[in-house]
Amino acid sequence: MLLAACPLLPAFRRVFLGSQAAVTAFSLSQPLAAPLVADWEHATPKTAQPLVAISMASLITSLQAAYSATTKGKFPAAVELFRGILAQLPLVKAATKAEEAEARQLLGICVQYITGLSMEILRKAAKGDLPRALALMAYFTHCKLETAHMRLALEMAMKGAYKAKNFGMAASFCQRLLALSPKPKVAQKATQVHQVCSKNPTNAVDVDYQEFNPFVMCCATYPPIYAGSPSATCGYCAAAYKPDLA
Repeated sequence: MLLAACPLLPAFRRVFLGSQAAVTAFSLSQPLAAPLVADWEHATPKTAQPLVAISMASLITSLQAAYSATTKGKFPAAVELFRGILAQLPLVKAATKAEEAEARQLLGICVQYITGLSMEILRKAAKGDLPRALALMAYFTHCKLETAHMRLALEMAMKGAYKAKNFGMAASFCQRLLALSPKPKVAQKATQVHQVCSKNPTNAVDVDYQEFNPFVMCCATYPPIYAGSPSATCGYCAAAYKPDLA
């Protein structure tokens, strides 16, 4: 699942604790809770709004940390960071239409990265199941990632498919990688692999992967849900699931 059990609890605690201050009263007495007000210098009793402990700025900071963990290959840590953002987004106050649009965009980013990185974690655990590992590697390249991360995903898929003698798959990954203008050394390698694979575009391993048939991933067990197949969609983040797993 994209979010674990009780995902909102830490976010609710943060909002609760960040919206009030403890004020010392009399000696030996309990401190008093004083509500914190946003824009306190200009607020009046009628216009005062509670201070929001979770802001878009703080979530963008968390997003950059998640991107950094992804780049470093720390995928479990990155998934937790993206899930943390997902759990906090419902409690963010969007002051403008632009902030609302930014929040929606951030929601989509988190879903794509959680899905992709979760599949990559599963792929590393599927060492004895080559068809499944190759499939997960291929599905990962269809997630909507930042360009730098997509280059890494395609390079990894290219190498994995070539090693498994799935030359048809490898040639496709090469083409997609070269279209993203990778570094010269990576581009040279991709060009060489493509030249070899395009001469014999066959696949030695049968993989459940139809590149040109539109699909979304089931975010519970990670098989593809191809266009026209029944699916269920999360009402919050729009993640897709097979109907029997929703």
